[in-house]
Amino acid sequence: MNVEEQAHVSKLRFLQRISDFEATMDAFEVTVAKILEAQGYWIRSSYKINLTKEEKARVDKPSMPRPEIDLIAYRPVQNEILAVECKSLFDSPGVVAKHVFDPNPKSKHAKRYKMFNRTPLRELVLSRLAQQLCAERLCVSPPRVRLAMAVGHFRKDTDRDTLQQEFEKRGWLLFTDKWLRDNLMNLALNGYDNSIPIVTAKVLLRTPT
Repeated sequence: MNVEEQAHVSKLRFLQRISDFEATMDAFEVTVAKILEAQGYWIRSSYKINLTKEEKARVDKPSMPRPEIDLIAYRPVQNEILAVECKSLFDSPGVVAKHVFDPNPKSKHAKRYKMFNRTPLRELVLSRLAQQLCAERLCVSPPRVRLAMAVGHFRKDTDRDTLQQEFEKRGWLLFTDKWLRDNLMNLALNGYDNSIPIVTAKVLLRTPT
């Protein structure tokens, strides 16, 4: 089996595992997933990472449940995986930059953003993610894995700017509220799509007669 055939088989297996994913995701995740899907990614939601007892002990969390990533986005052309954490925080103060990198492991902020402020845990989870996807034959070869965060609301513009700079330094991706708005508007201007995020955007773009 050549590389193209392997890629095709991998695609079919991946698609078989995606069944009506919108029904099991919250609204914000559906919106982010729809945009990434339009950019050439295949999506899986609420993906759980299997860790051994030894691996859990290594990060001082022997009794923690399986880590769960909100969205796994796979782009076959580049063999790239995005591990996307979704933080809408609508009708709340919003995401605060300093909370994302809170060094205190006992604070509520550190727990909310643990993939971003706990290096041993992050490295273990992302490494196991790549291995697990290959073991499940969802990827032809070990993929490049990048951490990402999608944010619906920041407390201040400076929080957005600070996080954008810090994420770029680390090679992570930040999908901001502006990114969401711009991409939704672009999708809404395309042909008809019977998905809630796109239909909603189309309604908001229409001028009443």
